[in-house]
Amino acid sequence: MMDDNIYKLDRVKRLACNRVLLDIIGLEIAPDRVVRIIGDNGSGKTTLLKILALLDRPDTGHVYVSGTLVEWKWSKLRPLRNKITLLEQFPFCFKGKVIDNVSLGARIRGMPKKEAKRKAISLLEELGLHEKTNQDAGGLSGGELKRVALARALLCDPHILILDEPFSELDEKSGALVTGVLERYLTTKKGIFIYSTHSENSYGFTGERRIFLSGGRLVNKNESICLPVKPASRPMVPGGT
Repeated sequence: MMDDNIYKLDRVKRLACNRVLLDIIGLEIAPDRVVRIIGDNGSGKTTLLKILALLDRPDTGHVYVSGTLVEWKWSKLRPLRNKITLLEQFPFCFKGKVIDNVSLGARIRGMPKKEAKRKAISLLEELGLHEKTNQDAGGLSGGELKRVALARALLCDPHILILDEPFSELDEKSGALVTGVLERYLTTKKGIFIYSTHSENSYGFTGERRIFLSGGRLVNKNESICLPVKPASRPMVPGGT
């Protein structure tokens, strides 16, 4: 019997210093276009996202990606990781120009240099960073750094895009630019977008699936599958096909 879920977590537990960071008895993520993980600080959002990105191995339990049991060996992980991009809450940039930072990930994955540069410039323009193209990345503000890192993630053209608190550090104008870029990503790509926030009443996408975490555990799991989208602090953007 085929499993149509993008992810399936079975009795997954992550520990650190005798503390339970995450304890998921069972979670299935279907190929919904947008999935939102909501929870307070320490709820386990980042731990869950890192496990979904295959960058952190649970201490117990099993993780399945598109029906395939994940084997935590480099030779097995690499082809799966190439389909996933995680943008962490506090991203970093390498030394050098902004344009080189944005194009780096795509070039590592095999995109030709000229094509990577052309697409990087386009993304920087969409994110309001055209004037920063040839600036040293070390001079960026926190919000600018976050947008540069988002451009780098999108340029990798992942099948699964995972963003940890993508709207933190952003002012209203920058937040609008980011939602606009993500809206275009959702309408032009066939991939999956998973992101986290602290609050329900923040930026959001119409039709998104919402999953709630507290203390490393799912809250009201049955209700999290098809919850109606509540009004956000700004108009929501379409997230469906």
